[in-house]
Amino acid sequence: MITAIEFDGFRGIKTGALRDLSKLVVLLGKNSSGKSTILDGLLIGASTRPVDAIGRAVRRRMTNGSSASWLVYRRIGKATIIVAGAEATTSRGVRRKTTLQWSESRGEQPDRNNLLGDIRARIEGVPGSTPLEARVSFFADNKYQPVIEVQPRDAEFQKSTGPIRLIDMRGVAAGNVEVDRPLTEAKANGRMHVALDFLRVVVPDLQNLEILKPSESYEVFMIHSDSAVPLAMAGDGIRGIVRLCLELAATNDGTVLLEEPEVHQHPASLRQSAQIIVEAVRRGIQVIMTTHSLELIDALASAAADSKENILSELKVERVELNAGVLTTTSFRGEEVARMRNDLEMELR
Repeated sequence: MITAIEFDGFRGIKTGALRDLSKLVVLLGKNSSGKSTILDGLLIGASTRPVDAIGRAVRRRMTNGSSASWLVYRRIGKATIIVAGAEATTSRGVRRKTTLQWSESRGEQPDRNNLLGDIRARIEGVPGSTPLEARVSFFADNKYQPVIEVQPRDAEFQKSTGPIRLIDMRGVAAGNVEVDRPLTEAKANGRMHVALDFLRVVVPDLQNLEILKPSESYEVFMIHSDSAVPLAMAGDGIRGIVRLCLELAATNDGTVLLEEPEVHQHPASLRQSAQIIVEAVRRGIQVIMTTHSLELIDALASAAADSKENILSELKVERVELNAGVLTTTSFRGEEVARMRNDLEMELR
């Protein structure tokens, strides 16, 4: 799992670090405190496909121009992401360093192609491994293309962290396009039974999820004993929970970066979402998430304490602040979360 991340000039973070990360980490802070930036850094720093990770991070922050240049602090210099992983069997630390550099496009040819600039990524893994380099070109409409695609060869790092995925729940209302991929992945990996176990916490009579073709196009359907209902017909809350369950079930290891799972959720659904997240952690997934919901934090603490192995000690709340580019954190772990609830409430209220 990922145990630490250090920043040096990434997005709005001039400097800062999170250390001693646990299996279940909640990032708490005001707007513009760096929570989403931390998730972007983890995604890029630990991804097996850094080009795709860079593109995903850019698309999450759409602007009228290119969002790509803002991956680097104040658009100048370099951004360095250092992610440290600990291999569970040996607890041997493995470090990986990703350096990003933005370069503006100059000259007549880039203008004709509407090319705004490139991000160059240099990835250094374990000692002795060959540094990997990638270059990604970005255009005015935020589209991107890899100029050099890389497949990281630092196997020790990947073995110590496992796969990493980002779930941004704020985009659920766009429909069930995002559900197709994790549904296919869960089925291909033989993990669909896990997803259904998660989902039946919320929809007890659900029998299956299937991709069907009712007319001209394929859609995801919820299969019940006496009916099949398009997922698109369900509310945003149910669609969000379905996506959450599929993403968490698609693999039995690695790290899930979860952005604001409380979006569109009723308080009762929040408790169910907390149970699903805790069960995924219990099964071996590391979850690092952001939230603005005190109710969700309460539900996570309760679900962790009530789980089969009582994994409350794995819950860690990181209160993050960003002042003049300097990221600072205050940590609460396990039972401290309940004891410091009033302080957390002041942060959220």
